[in-house]
Amino acid sequence: MILHINDRLNKWAFWCLTGRTSNIGFPSKSSYCSLEGRGGNSLSAEFNDDAWEIEQAVQSLDEILKKAVVEFYTGKGTVEQKARNCGCTKMTLYNRVDSAQYKIMDWLNGYYAEKSVDSDFTEMV
Repeated sequence: MILHINDRLNKWAFWCLTGRTSNIGFPSKSSYCSLEGRGGNSLSAEFNDDAWEIEQAVQSLDEILKKAVVEFYTGKGTVEQKARNCGCTKMTLYNRVDSAQYKIMDWLNGYYAEKSVDSDFTEMV
């Protein structure tokens, strides 16, 4: 498990579960509008770049890993039930989530590298 990716996925899941009204993968409001916050929680349901970056990274995964991530972080029930929903064992689900975390980290590294290059280019112009 990659702790900082796991933390971002947990915050992304909270955003998904509190700011969306359907299962089609889009925010319930415009992506640039704030969503109602939930009091007393250190996690914010407000749309932010972190949530959107993780959303894009999750969407870049192959279907098996994407289903594992969505089920693991946003699904209801025990890990055993989530594994059954993915058609695998609990250990396989953990392995898929672990693999997805590495792919998400790679996606984010590429995203930030590209952003850095774009920013450097803009500063030169």
